Amino acid sequence: MTEEGSKRKLTDIGKSTRKSLLIIWTGIYLNCALTLAVSGSTITGNFLNGHLWQLLNDSQKIIHITGIQEGLLLFLSQIKEDLQIPPELMDAMNESGFFDRRRLLFSYQGASNIAARIDIFYRDQANLIIPIAEAYQHVTMKLNFATAEDLANNLSNLRRKYK
Repeated sequence: MTEEGSKRKLTDIGKSTRKSLLIIWTGIYLNCALTLAVSGSTITGNFLNGHLWQLLNDSQKIIHITGIQEGLLLFLSQIKEDLQIPPELMDAMNESGFFDRRRLLFSYQGASNIAARIDIFYRDQANLIIPIAEAYQHVTMKLNFATAEDLANNLSNLRRKYK
């Protein structure tokens, strides 16, 4: 085979490879676009919502829940530090129930239980547009023994807010 023939053959292989990569890339793009078109947008405002939640695996869901909880802890720590709350006032707020875990959106149920409850929350198609952080808030209200009326009002408000 001549040198020119070898170059032509390599060029043909390069064209073939580029064409194959373009076809693969187009297929991936169309698959993603169709998935989003069928499932709806994964973002509500600037927040991730139930459509995205349904795409996550169990480990990713636990990591997301843990991130929300770590963010809340950081926020509370920073607020306490920034406001320089005197210990007497802090004690009075604790005694008054200001830091009641229901208000702080924490649950002693664990991240996996919260993730399972969020899965249940998003089974209702009307809830898919609601951001994950809001679903977390609603689920922890339920886990922390909110009344049925409070839960119904909260869910109604969330659906109205993100309609």
